[in-house]
Amino acid sequence: QDKWGRPTSSRFDCCFLWVDAELHVLDNYVNERVDCMINAGLLDEVRNIYNPGAVYTQGLRQAIGVREFDEFFRLYFTKKESDEIKAGMLNLHDDKLKSLLDEAVSQLKANTRRLVRRQVNTPSVSLSLHF
Repeated sequence: QDKWGRPTSSRFDCCFLWVDAELHVLDNYVNERVDCMINAGLLDEVRNIYNPGAVYTQGLRQAIGVREFDEFFRLYFTKKESDEIKAGMLNLHDDKLKSLLDEAVSQLKANTRRLVRRQVNTPSVSLSLHF
């Protein structure tokens, strides 16, 4: 009984940590985290790597947060090239741009929640702490 739950053939003393949370708690965290990322400049980061002809299966563009903003940036850069936008991106007054931005943020949150669910439901690699 003293050795219950202990590996018998390990060369090291191990401690296994398992972190778990209810999905609604994770969903709330993801939504708040995405909002924080937007406020911290995610749009500027995506704008800097945006390319309307890009393939979203390679390099940085495959990251969550890039493809969701494609439609928004297509319209944004079209309006910027035609001088319809003079102010910075954070001063959006165009209803269509605002709508596309809101939709992109919603998609980003939904895709991130899906990723969290896949990670929760997928057997993970154990992290062993050696003492």
